[in-house]
Amino acid sequence: MADIDYPRFYRVLTRCQSLAEASTATDNVKKGWELVLSPLASAYRAAHDALSPAEEKAKKETGEELVALGKIDQPFREARAVVLMHRPYAQVPDTLKAQPTDTDKLNAIQALLHTIEEAHASHEAWADPLVAGAFFTLAPDVIRETTEAIAASKDLGHAVSARSSAYQPAYDAYLRFKTVVRETFGHASKEYRDIHVRARHASDTAEAPPVGGAAGPAPTTPATS
Repeated sequence: MADIDYPRFYRVLTRCQSLAEASTATDNVKKGWELVLSPLASAYRAAHDALSPAEEKAKKETGEELVALGKIDQPFREARAVVLMHRPYAQVPDTLKAQPTDTDKLNAIQALLHTIEEAHASHEAWADPLVAGAFFTLAPDVIRETTEAIAASKDLGHAVSARSSAYQPAYDAYLRFKTVVRETFGHASKEYRDIHVRARHASDTAEAPPVGGAAGPAPTTPATS
């Protein structure tokens, strides 16, 4: 459903509500809204409203994560090189820039920390400067920021899925409600025209294509796993 104009459909549902609550609405139109379309429209609009805060939070957390990762990149590479100097056969993670996802970056930082902590606990002298150095100092903040970014990205993905799931039932009910309005007030009536969206490349009465098929893509989520 990447071509669906979700905000436009939101506005169409709002016009449906206004029509149903107007003094000119018939009992059939009012009941159609109240008993069929309204619950599904409410679910869709709630899911749509929840998406913007999720997008803003994901953008904020991702930005903070990128700043933190930028600070630790050189200390990570240095610590990695020191480990390989003293333990040339150690299994150490690749550089952070080589990690494909946020989760991989998080795992790489934690793995290198574990290797250094293990050497420090074994009283290997080369590990002492690393434990006192920039990598160990920055790692807790980077782990926190990356964890928060991953969580925010997952929440955004859930919000996108929730709106997508709420769309189709609401759209199907909207089509049925629109038909009642058309047969009640007439095809050329203001009531019908206010809630009717002409589908591209389709006749005036075509019901199958989704509302606002020319919209841009739906929100996407950053790769985190």
